[in-house]
Amino acid sequence: MYPAIVDSQQRQRVEVYWNIRKGCFSVRYCHGTLIPTQPHRTEMHLENVHWVVQQGGRARVLREGKKNVHAFARGWMRATYTDRNHEALRQRIGNPLADIRRITYNPYTMTTFQSKADGAQIVLSDLASFYINGKGQPQIFGFNNR
Repeated sequence: MYPAIVDSQQRQRVEVYWNIRKGCFSVRYCHGTLIPTQPHRTEMHLENVHWVVQQGGRARVLREGKKNVHAFARGWMRATYTDRNHEALRQRIGNPLADIRRITYNPYTMTTFQSKADGAQIVLSDLASFYINGKGQPQIFGFNNR
């Protein structure tokens, strides 16, 4: 869909989730094991993203009041851009009109990932950008969301 700008080692289907204990994003293969190189990251990008919330895991969070990994983004790893400017990212992915939305999820108040701006359900994104802001908080943006 987008121009190939990754090397073959980064071209892997993975799942990314916010690791509360480590304060970073953790990356694992779709079968559940952490990737061997840089499994914990402060910044990364995925393409062809499916936003997954496993309802059984969410029910456990609600029942026990303890968080567990049950919500993540599944997609293909891309090289990480050094520019967080959304206009520059739009140009870099070759789509200057890309719809960009900040994405959020809270197991206590939501059943799916949602747009932070209007609460619209987000299931798929062409591209997702993950990074940590200056306050140590996760920032997640989806491009061309559905």
